[in-house]
Amino acid sequence: MTPTGSSLIVNPRLISKELEAKIATAIAGVIASHDVSKLTTKLVRQAVEKEIRVSLTNHKEVLKRLMHQELRKLKAKKLAKRAAPEPWKIAMRRESIAKGLNCIYQMLREAAGFPDWGLHAIQSLYDLQAVEEGDILRLATLYARLIGALWLKEDRHVNWAVGSIPTPTQLVNAMSAVYLVERVGISHARRVELLDFCDRSPVVYGAKELLGWNPAESPPPTDDKNGPSIYERLTSALVVWHHSHALGISLGFTLPQLLQHLLLVYPYKGPSDLSPQEYEDQALRCFEGSCNLVQMHRGMAYLLLTQREDGSWMTESAHNDPNQRYFLTMQAVWALCEPHRVGFAPAFPEATPMLELNLNVEMETPDGVFVESLKVSDVEDAAVDSEVAAATAAAPADTEDVATRVAFLQGLLDQNGYVKNVSPALATHVLSTLADMVLTVEILKSTGVGRTINKLRKHTTASVAKAATQLVAKWKNDLL
Repeated sequence: MTPTGSSLIVNPRLISKELEAKIATAIAGVIASHDVSKLTTKLVRQAVEKEIRVSLTNHKEVLKRLMHQELRKLKAKKLAKRAAPEPWKIAMRRESIAKGLNCIYQMLREAAGFPDWGLHAIQSLYDLQAVEEGDILRLATLYARLIGALWLKEDRHVNWAVGSIPTPTQLVNAMSAVYLVERVGISHARRVELLDFCDRSPVVYGAKELLGWNPAESPPPTDDKNGPSIYERLTSALVVWHHSHALGISLGFTLPQLLQHLLLVYPYKGPSDLSPQEYEDQALRCFEGSCNLVQMHRGMAYLLLTQREDGSWMTESAHNDPNQRYFLTMQAVWALCEPHRVGFAPAFPEATPMLELNLNVEMETPDGVFVESLKVSDVEDAAVDSEVAAATAAAPADTEDVATRVAFLQGLLDQNGYVKNVSPALATHVLSTLADMVLTVEILKSTGVGRTINKLRKHTTASVAKAATQLVAKWKNDLL
């Protein structure tokens, strides 16, 4: 009997698998309700005995083994959370995406006929459901099938008369139509005719006629102020190449030849570096939620704030243009989504060297450029203040948890890819802010901010390097 009067099974000879499972469950409950650092074997044993009414006095080895097992599980859960932090403003973004998808389908239902952008919507929704989950996946799949059903009811071949030579625009549209409707299981009646036309020798149309420029010969034109932006030209070329490649049609250039021009849009620019229209174009075509850069967060914040009540995005000039209204909305949906991995990359091995170059381009900036810019910023106090203000415009509120605020500050240093050459004004602001915060070892480990600050000790500006050294010493003294 125990002091409370409850009965125990005294000293069972063996611990069965069923009993062991009950003990493990009880231990997990004790660990969850207590401070792990203060737990002792005796405290756990007494709590488990009270719950399962079994004496474990002669089975302490079993108890210790199960305790270590549950502690390892707890540690694994913490590591998993640390490796995959919650995406930025994900609930707000998903709500915004759902409103955007509803708006797109409503626009198509209200159109007099099947719109020119209907096939683009099928492809976009098909791609979205492959990388999203939950309600967004279900909405994208449903709307892709419904739009495909609407396409079947229309006269799909009115723009290209049978037996005639199509125009470049008609040929691009035909390639897209054949590829896109096959994504939702619909067979296109002009597939064979299209492949026969593109197989002619010599070819009727090349990249210059189909895209307006040839990636194999020159970069996209940027001097046409009234024409498409460089972001639109590159994304359009990538889409057309993808459709033609899937159908086995050659456009006269390779994927690496096209990807080499992506260097023209790196690094991404802030609101003060572009006109409002150019920044909006960049945010809609280049940003996506899987990258934890500060510029990405600013772009998504801009989109969240500019969505209209009906779920659409559009500029004043596009108020009466359904085409622009659709494309702005669909691009915004993609910019706000949080895609998950669906396979292994790269799918095109020949493009690997170019992709690696694009990834590292910001880290290969000559040191002299940064040194010169630092000298200029030292004497322009107004520019320094505006730089810090712009960088911290999207900073989390003081009510946010410390880890989120630290991650934001770390992002300010990592956004340019080379911590040692970040501007002195921004580095000083981050260091002074971190010095005033009370951090724990857990936060330092989960965010990796300690490693980032350690790199600042080799900064080109002596005052920044000294401040970073002092901050690292302070952390060691306080936490170790």
